[in-house]
Formats: sequence, C-alpha cells, structure tokens
Amino acid sequence: MWILVLITVNVCSLFASLIAAKPIKVFLKRHKTIADEYVLEEFKTMVRHQMYMVYFILFFNVIGLFLSIVAVVNHGLIGLIVALVTNACSFYQSQYFRKIEKRARSLDTANELLARRYYQISDTWVNKPLPDF
Repeated sequence: MWILVLITVNVCSLFASLIAAKPIKVFLKRHKTIADEYVLEEFKTMVRHQMYMVYFILFFNVIGLFLSIVAVVNHGLIGLIVALVTNACSFYQSQYFRKIEKRARSLDTANELLARRYYQISDTWVNKPLPDF
C-alpha cells in the first residue's frame, strides 16, 4: 500500500515539474535574447510562475521523502529499492529542471539597462522565496 502511495506521489511530482518546465521551454524557444521591455516582462511573468510552482513541487517532494521512510520501515528491502528508484527519478528530474532554469537565466541582453533588470529578476528567482518585482 505505502509503495503504491509513494509511487503515486512521485509521479505527481514528476508531472508538476513537467508542467512547471513547459513555460520555460516555451520562453526559451521564442526568445534567444532579452531584446526589449516586452521580452523582459514576459520573463518576469514566467519567473513568477516558476517561483510559485516550486512550492507545489516541494510539497510533493517532502511528502515523497516521508513516504520513502515509511515504505522502507513497512516493506523492508522492497520498500528500500522502490524508495531509491523513485528518489533517483526525482533527483534526475530536478537536475533537468535546474539545467533549463540556468539556460533561462543566462540569456544575452540588448543593453545595459535590460541586463541589470534581467540580472535582478534572475537573482530573485534563485535567492528569494517569493517574487519582489
């Protein structure tokens, strides 16, 4: 029972990450640089979405970690194997997500003013819990 719940929670986390990654991919496909204010505003909107989605994904990951412990305690070696596999999938998914986030934060800009604002937004994305822009 616990193993099934653990797998379900990790699948939900995977789907939430895929949903969160889609706007980044769309943005990167549409824009190779931060060319003007319009693109910067679109970047801000996308970053806000990402900053809120991370809490949704974090919720699933924390529950998944707790369920991993419960699965190991209740199911022994089988629970351990399932916990290791599901957590490895979560790890690789987070690495993929981090890679596309990094690409989105490292675009070229058209001028110094845009570069400064783009850097501030990117810094907020990485270092602050909620958007302040």
